[in-house]
Amino acid sequence: ALSAIRSFDPIPQDSELAGEAIKSEDPKVVLAGVRLMEKLNPAGLQPYLTRLLQNNDLSVRLKAVRMALKSDAGKAIEILGAMLKADDAPVRAQAVTCLMICPFDQVFEMLMESLLCETNPDIAQKTLLILKSNPGAKVLSALDKIKGTRDPAVSVLVAAARAELFELILKFGY
Repeated sequence: ALSAIRSFDPIPQDSELAGEAIKSEDPKVVLAGVRLMEKLNPAGLQPYLTRLLQNNDLSVRLKAVRMALKSDAGKAIEILGAMLKADDAPVRAQAVTCLMICPFDQVFEMLMESLLCETNPDIAQKTLLILKSNPGAKVLSALDKIKGTRDPAVSVLVAAARAELFELILKFGY
């Protein structure tokens, strides 16, 4: 129904319907609500941003990040930064996944700080993937400064990433 409304000529009152859809548990309904709200009242999505960024569905989270990066990149990155500090590992993992599509220069320091505190090797591996995907002296230098993390397994991953990055830089001269 929301897609049908969006395809015709929606009226401003339809943004209330879109807002209710965004609160749904069904990711398809949420995305339809987001698309309708984008068409009717893009600023109306702002109150839902945190909710969308924390949604369990990856497509919803990524859509939220893309929207936020267009309208208020600083706010989106701030919310993701707060999510990186959550006690709940799945929330931190969601944040890292979303940070993959953010401008690297804007999230670099945040990623480095989170790596020092991370206790989940899977999340650390995702963080290191972002760092290794942006090779250069800056990243290598930052990894060299890490002498230890809160978890020994994460420290091992950091050391391995540092070695891989060093080899990449030697081989390709980043």
